[in-house]
Amino acid sequence: MQKFQNILLKLNAIVSFEFRHKSIRPYFTNSTVEKQQQINNVEIIGTIHKHLFTQPSGYRSFLVLTKEPKNQFLYHMIGTRIPLQFRVGQRVRFVGYLNSQNKWNEQNELRQKVIIKANEAEILTNDSDQATDKNEVILKSEICSEIENTVNRIEFTVATKHIPRGGRAAGISLEESHRIIVYDKVLLDFVRKQLEKSDRVEIQGKVRYKFDKNSKGEQESSGYILANQIKKESK
Repeated sequence: MQKFQNILLKLNAIVSFEFRHKSIRPYFTNSTVEKQQQINNVEIIGTIHKHLFTQPSGYRSFLVLTKEPKNQFLYHMIGTRIPLQFRVGQRVRFVGYLNSQNKWNEQNELRQKVIIKANEAEILTNDSDQATDKNEVILKSEICSEIENTVNRIEFTVATKHIPRGGRAAGISLEESHRIIVYDKVLLDFVRKQLEKSDRVEIQGKVRYKFDKNSKGEQESSGYILANQIKKESK
């Protein structure tokens, strides 16, 4: 009887913990992804456009501007605890991982707030070899959703785990899903013929953002990964 009561206490503690931390990440899981090699890497080279905030813990957030092909410009939200003297207008290089936070719009369609959590940083000089802007993502994990297939595009999500070093979830293994969109015709054909849910893949691409209007006429931003290479991995 005592053992049974102890088990109930442990289960109640787990349920209570997950309920209190639901706002931190979209979900928790015991997926086999945790047991396999994963990659969640992002590299951004650009210019600091704006300092957003600094927390008492030393965590800071910036908007970093990158120049993309066809004279397009993107603003990336970067979060870091690295104690360098960053300032607006500096050329910088950040390396870290995607932090994708799920949300749903009024049509119940998945959208994501994408933050790049940087654990490496470098302030670049004008004569640096890394003078060209860069926006590169590499993800290696398993497809965790059904593949949504339309005429001109395909969308799915892949899951990765990480263990935060700070904040309320420090030391806890958390899983996030990252939204992948494919437009390239060759890749569309490959995904349709070769991939399905639970397949392991390696994806290379770029962080992209889309703006939608809600019923109030307000612009809402969401992020995703625009895939330019996909490889199927053995399980």
